Amino acid sequence: MIDYAHIARRYGLRASLSTWAGRSFGRTIHIPHNGVMVALNGEAAAAYHILNSIEKIEKLVGAIPGGESGPIVDVGANCGLFSVFARKRFPKAPIFAFEPSPALTAVLQENLSGRDVKIIPKAVSDRTGLVNLFVNDASQQTNSILRESVEQFATSLDSVRVESTTLDAFVEEMDLSRIHALKLDIQGAESLALKSGQKAFAMTRHLLLEVSFLDRDVFELLDMARSSFPHIKVVNLLFSGADLLFSREHPSGDAAL
Repeated sequence: MIDYAHIARRYGLRASLSTWAGRSFGRTIHIPHNGVMVALNGEAAAAYHILNSIEKIEKLVGAIPGGESGPIVDVGANCGLFSVFARKRFPKAPIFAFEPSPALTAVLQENLSGRDVKIIPKAVSDRTGLVNLFVNDASQQTNSILRESVEQFATSLDSVRVESTTLDAFVEEMDLSRIHALKLDIQGAESLALKSGQKAFAMTRHLLLEVSFLDRDVFELLDMARSSFPHIKVVNLLFSGADLLFSREHPSGDAAL
């Protein structure tokens, strides 16, 4: 049962009504959060993400050590909330948001319009060209280029051909020499992105990963990250996993694992 009353208590009656309309008619949902109005995709899982994801995404951005305005790369932007909160916290940083799902284009553009974030409508994988994106219409946060990653959460799924690039092709195209924070949340395809992104990996100071033990390459992914980033912080506990911050230097005030 959808807890619209809980949404109303946390975000107000209009947010609850917007959630109902979004789930019922596929309309964009609008939620006021800490002085920022954010838009979310109108889908079956929207209420769950409103109550469980918004604050976790903001906390993930808050875990990034400050002190500079180097580029921030948001891979798997979905509706763009990570980039919204990153712009608020790092007002001068170049921000790049990757999101390949055509169904999320409108809500992503609404969230990032006027925020000087470059939207890149591509998947990030181990190759350039075209790839299949498997789509869960009920919860587009579970979309992936790996069918098995989506099947864990979807009763039915579609696929769409989208453009793909690699992290190394991206940093060469943008002529980047450093990345302050790289966030990867691409539903099990993170290790593919990192394998073909060694140049980008080497110039990254802080790496944010959603790690799920349901993913086939999770231990390889953790080994890759730990080999370059000795300091790890658990930011959010998630279903069958966690959001982790990997840093090359010890984040001030945080204990390394």
